[in-house]
Amino acid sequence: MKRYMFVVLLLATLPLAAQTEKKKERNAARERIREQRVSYISEKLAFTPEESKNFWPVYNKFTAELENLKKTQNKARRDAIDKLAFISDQEADKLLNDELSSQQQVVDLQRKYQQELKKIISVKKIIMLYKAERDFKLELLRKLGKGAGQQAEPED
Repeated sequence: MKRYMFVVLLLATLPLAAQTEKKKERNAARERIREQRVSYISEKLAFTPEESKNFWPVYNKFTAELENLKKTQNKARRDAIDKLAFISDQEADKLLNDELSSQQQVVDLQRKYQQELKKIISVKKIIMLYKAERDFKLELLRKLGKGAGQQAEPED
């Protein structure tokens, strides 16, 4: 009987172990992407040692806050879409206003950190940062497309 219980317990924990392994793989992939982004941005902006030392803590704090904000907003959007068929026009109007408020929160966060970055790097480098972030995302999407067997877009 003990052996039977052990087998049942073992079989019950296998899906949990698989989920944990998938989560570890996703986290490792995210970390590799973060490292590649750091390298890419550092190369494109050619930071001085002083700039680099002061830039990365601020940038990392910004990206963490932005990630958390977007995660919260995406959950709210999914929840709203799930109940869309059951809400009134008045509630739908509130959802539209909430969406604009969410977008404003992102802009406010960007504005806040842009002011912080101006104390560390030149405004030209901030513009270069925006371009480097956009270019990195495009390059990442191209690589993901190639990995999925899709035809990659030609270089600009």
